[in-house]
Amino acid sequence: KLGYYTYDFNTKQFDASKYLTDLMGLNAGIGNLQSWIAIIHPEDRFILEDALKQRLRDEATPLDVTYRVIKPLDGKVYWMHHTAQALQKDTQGHLLPVLGVLQDITEHKLFELSLTESESLLNKMQTIAKLGSFDYDILSRKGSFTKECAEITGFKNKNEISFDEWLTIVHPDDQESNQKAFDLCKREGANYDQEYRIITKDKQELKWLHGLGTVVFKDGIAKNFMGTIQDITQRKLAEEKLKQSDTILNKLSPIVLVVNDIGEILYASPSIKDSLGFESSDMLGQGWWQLTYENLTQANLIKEAVLGYFFKNKELLIDISLRKLITKNGEEKWFEWRVSRGFGNTYISIGIDVTQRKLAEEKLMIATKKIAESENRFREIFEKSGDAILIIKNEQFIDCNQAAIKMLGYNTKEEFINTHPSKLSPEFQPDGLSSFQKAQTMMQTALDHGTNRFEWRHTKKNGEVFPVEVLLTAISNEPDNRLIHCVWRDITELEREAQIKEIIYNITKKASSTLNIEKLFVFIKSELQKLINTNNFFIALYDKTSDMISTPFMVDEQDEGSDFPKGKTLTGYLIDTKKSLLASQQMLLKLQSDHKVEILGPLSKCWLGVPLIIGKKAIGAIVIQSYTDERAYSQKDLELLELVASNIGQ
Repeated sequence: KLGYYTYDFNTKQFDASKYLTDLMGLNAGIGNLQSWIAIIHPEDRFILEDALKQRLRDEATPLDVTYRVIKPLDGKVYWMHHTAQALQKDTQGHLLPVLGVLQDITEHKLFELSLTESESLLNKMQTIAKLGSFDYDILSRKGSFTKECAEITGFKNKNEISFDEWLTIVHPDDQESNQKAFDLCKREGANYDQEYRIITKDKQELKWLHGLGTVVFKDGIAKNFMGTIQDITQRKLAEEKLKQSDTILNKLSPIVLVVNDIGEILYASPSIKDSLGFESSDMLGQGWWQLTYENLTQANLIKEAVLGYFFKNKELLIDISLRKLITKNGEEKWFEWRVSRGFGNTYISIGIDVTQRKLAEEKLMIATKKIAESENRFREIFEKSGDAILIIKNEQFIDCNQAAIKMLGYNTKEEFINTHPSKLSPEFQPDGLSSFQKAQTMMQTALDHGTNRFEWRHTKKNGEVFPVEVLLTAISNEPDNRLIHCVWRDITELEREAQIKEIIYNITKKASSTLNIEKLFVFIKSELQKLINTNNFFIALYDKTSDMISTPFMVDEQDEGSDFPKGKTLTGYLIDTKKSLLASQQMLLKLQSDHKVEILGPLSKCWLGVPLIIGKKAIGAIVIQSYTDERAYSQKDLELLELVASNIGQ
C-alpha cells in the first residue's frame, strides 16, 4: 500500500500518483500543503508541521514521520508512514522538487496498539498476583524466603527454613517428581518449572503451587537455587470444573433453528431430541415458542426482540445470547445462542447447551465477587477512573466519583445525589418517552438481565443537555436493596462527527440532484443550522471581470444583501488569500488598522468565513457571523464550513 508524490517549492503544489490520491481518499488530488494538512487527524497535524520546520532548519535531514489521516471519502481514520528525501538545491540555491512516499500502515499499527494494551494489562495483573520468592543455599541446605512465601506455605513468622522442613509440607504424591526436577536443575542447569501440591504448615490446608527457579553455579558447583512460588489453588479448582464442563459439552450437539420473519420455525435440527427431549417436528411453526419457554409472555418477548432487530431495525434492549429453556420433562437448561441473518426473510439460531458451564460460572462468579469486594481497592478504582461512575440504590443516585461531578458541572456530589436519574435529564428523551418512565424501564432491564447498555440525554448544572452512553450493571436485586453500578461515557463528539458526516452527505446529494441554486443555498443553511447558529449567513460569488462580489443568498439580522466591489472587504480578503478566517471583533479591528481590510456594515462580535475554491481559483465565500456572542463559533465550526465549501467546490 504505497503511493508517491513530488512537491515543487516554487509552485507550492503536489504532483501525486493516482494510487497516492486513492490511498489518501482525495478524488480531486492533493493540491497544496494546506489541503494535505486538512485531512491529517487534528491531534497529529503538529507531527508533520514540526517535521517540515526541522527540514527547513536542517536541509540534510530526510522526512520520516508517522501520523493519522481522516479520509474525506469515508471519514475513517488510517495510519500513514510518510518519508521523503533530504532537501537539495540547484546551482543557484533554489530548492529542487522533492520526492516523498506514503505507506498505509493501519493494520500494523492497530496490531501494535493491541499488543501494547495486552502487555499493559499483563503488567497490572502481575503487580496484584500473590507471588513469593526464595533463595536456597544448596550446600548448607537452608533457605530464606519472603513474607508472601511464608503466608502461602503456613511458615508464618519465619523467613528461613531448612530443606528437610520444606519436604514436610510437600504432598507425598508429588515429592518424587519434585525431587527429580530439582536434581535435574543441579546436574544440567535446567530451569525449574513445576506445579505441585503442599499441605500448609499452620492450617493443614491443601494448596496447589506453581514453582519457577534456576540454579546458580560458581566454579562449576551448584551453589544457590533461586525462584518464586505462586498459589494457584483457585485456578486449579476452576480448571477442574471447566474440564468437567468441557467433557459434558463435547458430548452434546448444538441445536439449529431456521426462523422466518413472523417467527415461524421452518427447520429444527434432530439434536433437539437429545438436548430437550422433543421431536424436531414438534418445534415447527409456533411449537418452539409454546413448548420450550416457561410461559408465552417470556417467549413472545424474546421472539419480538429478535424479529424487531433483524427485520425492523429496532434496538435490542434485552440480552438474547443466553437463554433458559424448559425440557420435555420440565428440567431447566441454559443455551448460548449465535444468531445471524439467513437467506430471504429468515434468521438462523445455533444454540449450545451450556448448563453445566453456567452453573460452574455462577459458582466462580460468587467466589470471584467475594475476592473482588475489597472496599479499599474498589474505592481507589471508583475515584480514579476517568469514566463517570455512579451507584444507584432503589432508583436513586447515592454515590459517584469525581469524573461524574466534573461531567455534570457541579462542585460536589451532595448537590445532586439522592435523586432519580430523570432529575438529571430533560423531561423527554429523543424518542419522545418521558425520562422518568424510560429510566425506570432501563434500570429494571439491568436488574432482570444483569446488564443494560444504551444511549441517554443528561442535563448539566448549567442546563446544557449532552449525550452519554450508559452501561448499567446489576449488583443486587434484593427487595429494598436494588443496587446498580452505572458508567457514563460522554459521546458528544461522536454524535457531532456523525452529524457532520450526515450534513456533508445531505449537501452533496442535494447539490448533485438540483439545478436551482437558490434552493441549494437554502438547504445548505438549514443543514448547517443543525450544528451552527446561521441567523446571519450569506454565500458570496466573485466576478473577476467586474471585480464585484454578489450575494445570491443572504440572511442577516442587521444588514441587507447587495452587490459590492471586492476591494478590501472581509469577503474579498478571503478570496485574495484563499484562506479561511475565524475572527473576533478585536481581530477584525486589528486587520482594519493594519490596512488589510475595510469593514463595511455592522461590526460583528464573531466572524467566520471560508473561501469557495474550484480548482485553484477562489470564486466566492461562505460567511456566518454573530453580532452578540464573541464565542459563537469555534475552530471545529470552521472545519465544518471548509468541508461544506470543498464539497460545493467539487
